[in-house]
Amino acid sequence: MIVAETTATISLGDASVTNDASAAIIDALASQYNTPAVARMGAAVSVTLYQAISVKITLESDMSDEQLCKVLTAALTLDAFDHTCVATSGGSGTVFRLECPLENNLAAVNAKTAEMRAFISDDAEPLPAAMVAAASSMRRRQLASLSVSAVEPPTTSLGALVTIVVQQLAAEASAYAAVAESQKEVMAATGHVDAASISNALAASDALAAVTGLAVAEPTMAVAYTNAPPSVPPPDFPPVPPALPAPSLLPPPSPPPIVLHPPPLPLLPSPLPPTTPTPLPPTPMPTSRPASPLPPAPSLSLPPSQPPSEWASPPSPTLPPSLDPANDLEIVDDDISSDVFAPENTGLTAGVVVGGCLLLTAAAGVVYLVARRRGRAAFRSSQRKPSSRGTLNATVTLQAESTERKSEEDKNNPALVQSTPSLHSVMVQSL
Repeated sequence: MIVAETTATISLGDASVTNDASAAIIDALASQYNTPAVARMGAAVSVTLYQAISVKITLESDMSDEQLCKVLTAALTLDAFDHTCVATSGGSGTVFRLECPLENNLAAVNAKTAEMRAFISDDAEPLPAAMVAAASSMRRRQLASLSVSAVEPPTTSLGALVTIVVQQLAAEASAYAAVAESQKEVMAATGHVDAASISNALAASDALAAVTGLAVAEPTMAVAYTNAPPSVPPPDFPPVPPALPAPSLLPPPSPPPIVLHPPPLPLLPSPLPPTTPTPLPPTPMPTSRPASPLPPAPSLSLPPSQPPSEWASPPSPTLPPSLDPANDLEIVDDDISSDVFAPENTGLTAGVVVGGCLLLTAAAGVVYLVARRRGRAAFRSSQRKPSSRGTLNATVTLQAESTERKSEEDKNNPALVQSTPSLHSVMVQSL
């Protein structure tokens, strides 16, 4: 339900009325506002009379206006009456306006109004003390403070409140527009009502002939809407985003295939390159030399056109320190004469060197074959299982240990270590 309420507040002066006079005033005011035009719109017109009292008090307080009204009504003992209080704080003081309706309680309200006027105007100023006492009771609960320095004499007045109500069901789309239009028509129909017209209507009533103090002031108009839409329209809705494209019926593209690279091959030790010694001319062996454990040197065919002195000397092979023939000189007996290395014994020395080289070549070939076989076995094992650095390290360690063990065996072989000293000893004996 949308309601438009138009009110006219009229001050009728400082007058005290009886029940008959009150009824006459209500009828006169209703006739001024309830015109045929207002009746056609279905508006309801009501008139209420009230007794008002105003007082100006100079005070200091940290209380709000609403709390100050409670303090004043408590000091005036108005709790038993239906009343309203409005406090307006200004630079020179605070003005309080109290209103009590006369309907169904006219005599009691008139008597209370006379009592309050005398209480406020008393020279003993009982009102400030009563207000301070009322504030003290409130201060215990709200920690409020109040001090009253001056109270001016009160003023009383008879007032009338004319209310014109227009309403419309809110279910209809044009309900608010219809109510607003009706309210405008009410204002137009009652716009001619003023203080003079009201005074003329009151003077025409015989019941008001004995009432003194009537003084009609100009009406104060006000309009209030109930359940009306907000004055500020709501913000517009945000624009609707564009519709999303329809989903494609085609299947989504398949992701690119994942390329799996095979694991890297294990690192294998590089095979030792075979050492091929340069062929040397045969050296005649002495008859008195004991049987040597070395195999017979292969016969080499050389061109007869070149003498032995022009033959090219073979390059010295690179051997481990443990097998280097140069180190054999350190273990040669010190009693051996330096004549062993005479030019005429060069052929015998060359034959011994060639035999040692052949033996070393055979040993290197065996080591290479063993390393190659183990490398192939490790490669086949890596094809079946994931490569492991630990396995590779173990393979390299085993091969290194095998090579070292073979080298130790060659070093400890009496045929290699003792060959050179034995030959030297034989040569010395033959000389």
